[in-house]
Amino acid sequence: MAPFALSLGVNLNSSRRVGTAFSPLSIPGSVLWLDATDEDTITKDGSDFVSNWADKSGAGNDMTQPTATNQPLFLSSGINGLPVIEFDGSNDFLNGTNAIANLPGTGSAFTLFFVARADSDLTVESELLLGWNFANGASNSLLVGYQSALAQRGELNYFQNTVRRMDPGVDYRGVPVSVIMTLNGAATEAKTYINGVLESTLFYFSNVLNSETFIIGGEFDSGLAFGNAFEGVGGEFGMYDNIISDPDIATLSNYLVNRWAT
Repeated sequence: MAPFALSLGVNLNSSRRVGTAFSPLSIPGSVLWLDATDEDTITKDGSDFVSNWADKSGAGNDMTQPTATNQPLFLSSGINGLPVIEFDGSNDFLNGTNAIANLPGTGSAFTLFFVARADSDLTVESELLLGWNFANGASNSLLVGYQSALAQRGELNYFQNTVRRMDPGVDYRGVPVSVIMTLNGAATEAKTYINGVLESTLFYFSNVLNSETFIIGGEFDSGLAFGNAFEGVGGEFGMYDNIISDPDIATLSNYLVNRWAT
C-alpha cells in the first residue's frame, strides 16, 4: 500500500448503507451500470459469447459487440463465485451504443468504478477502460490498465500521454480488484480508491473523456486501430455524471469489496 493510504469508513446508520436495499443506483447521477451477476442483462449465443451487455442505470448506455470474433465470453463463476465477462487478451471488446450519449463529456467531472481481475500470467500491456478525445489528436485519454513495463509489471495505472502509477510496486495480476476513480474536470484531479482505500491523487489534462467512444476490453488509438487488449475478467462497471460524496464513495467501496471479496 502507498504510505499515504487512507482507509474509508462506512456509516452504518446511513440511509444508503450496504444491504439488501443498496445498489449503485442508490447513489444519484448514475449513467452506466453493468452487472455480470444479472444474467438477464446479458445477450449471448449458445456458446456464451456476449453480443450485448445492457446498462441498468436507465440511461440506455448498453455495451455491444456485433462481430462474433470480437465477442467476450460469459462465465457463470469467476470472481468470488459470481458471474463475470472474460476478455481473451487478443481482440475481445465491448463498445458503447448510441455514442454513449449520456456519459460525461470532455472536461466533465465524473466518477467511475469497476471490478476486474487480470490474468496471473499477463506479460503484455493490457488495458481495461478507455475514453478517447478525438478532437485532441494525441493520447489524451482515460485509461485504466495493467502496465507491462518491467518496473511496473502488473500495476494499476492511469495513462494520459504518460503513465501515472496508482499504487506503485503492487502487482495486481491474478488478484481481484475493485477500483473507484473520481475525476474533477475543473481542477484536473483524479483520485483512485483501490479495494476501499484511497491510494493516489493524480493530475491529468482537462479533456479526458469523449462521449463518442467508450469501450471495455482495450483501446483505440488515434487511427481507430484496436490494441492492448485486456486479458482477464470483469464483473461490474459503472459511472456517475458527478464526483460522488465521500460517504457515497465509502458505501460503494464497501458494497464492491464485500460483494466481490476484493
